[in-house]
Amino acid sequence: MIRLFISPYFSSFLDHDYSYEPANELKSVLKHPNFHFGPYSPTDYQEYIMAHLLVVDDEGDIRHLYAAELEDEGHTIVTCGNRNDAMELLRHQNFDLIILDIQLDQESGLELLQQIAREKERIPVVLCTAYSSYKDDFSSWLADAYVVKSSDLNELKNEVRRILALS
Repeated sequence: MIRLFISPYFSSFLDHDYSYEPANELKSVLKHPNFHFGPYSPTDYQEYIMAHLLVVDDEGDIRHLYAAELEDEGHTIVTCGNRNDAMELLRHQNFDLIILDIQLDQESGLELLQQIAREKERIPVVLCTAYSSYKDDFSSWLADAYVVKSSDLNELKNEVRRILALS
């Protein structure tokens, strides 16, 4: 995960649409002539967090939507549609956060959540589902956040920001 603290004068530069990998984007930001550290107070700086996220959802359209929205937030996204692919990815890559659907076709996202908690070091998880009834399931309490799916992704993006800021 990369954290940047950007001055108000420089933040307009970040509104530009980049098509680079985060590491290259960071290099171009640091080389920009308007990049500087002062003379602002620490509260004037805006924090940008670029993280490596895994999205696990059996619906391809949802994976694509989440990936597009979260990439716009500056994150790198890897997606998959089932439990086996998710565990394989977790064995070979380090993620800063996982966004997990509770209903994965014929599989349970809650069982995957329990497996992640058993086998991996602590990785924050945001559970997403179309059903609010799962909040009462004790297994869901292993997650760091619970978001009911909606066409408005602001709640999901806010939870991702909140959890990453605490990491």
